Amino acid sequence: MMKIPHKILIGESLYQVKQTKFISMSKESIVALINYDKKLIKLKSIKDTRLLEDHFFHEVSHGLLKELEFNHPKISNFRTNEAFIQELGLTLRITFLDLLKSQSV
Repeated sequence: MMKIPHKILIGESLYQVKQTKFISMSKESIVALINYDKKLIKLKSIKDTRLLEDHFFHEVSHGLLKELEFNHPKISNFRTNEAFIQELGLTLRITFLDLLKSQSV
């Protein structure tokens, strides 16, 4: 289990991370979002820690690809591919949690 940070540096961009009861968007199913201009990641507060971590790493994945776009413009297609971002986020989460676990031993 990990603590969701209040800030995260993605490349050269420092993002605020906020957990809220509601995320106001036109779609009710939105549980997380990243705003590149405001440097903000919003997560809907939920008790399921694993799901919250999944949402966090999903948005971090969007941010990573946004950072890479400057030098690699073709990556834009992947940044908007939700299935790809979901897989990347899940892989990042597993990798990060393994690293965290190995450091606490």
